[in-house]
Amino acid sequence: MDAVKQLKEFYSVIDQDARIGVTHISVYMALVRYCIHLGLNVPVPIDREQLMVYAKVSRKTYNRRMIELHLYGYITYEPSWDPAVGSRIYIKSLSPKTKEVYDVEVKRNGPDESSGPLH
Repeated sequence: MDAVKQLKEFYSVIDQDARIGVTHISVYMALVRYCIHLGLNVPVPIDREQLMVYAKVSRKTYNRRMIELHLYGYITYEPSWDPAVGSRIYIKSLSPKTKEVYDVEVKRNGPDESSGPLH
């Protein structure tokens, strides 16, 4: 994933989308930031609790925004109700010229200790 290109496309698309608010942007940015931190490898194991910290949103807001970003077509969100399995998130390319999808795995358990803190 080319993060700069992805963010340019995201901001270009949301300029025309009145449904998107600051918390949507915050959650989306946290997902992209996490991908950058881990070297853009896919799938990327992430901790939902930590992602909420980076997005600076509550659990309720996080859950709503993830579902809305999915419904609006910015990501594909496949929630898992099994804490051992974790949810799956695909960050979609927003360019009409490409159909790439970036795979991000959300772990419901604690952070992956091998990934370290985000900076």
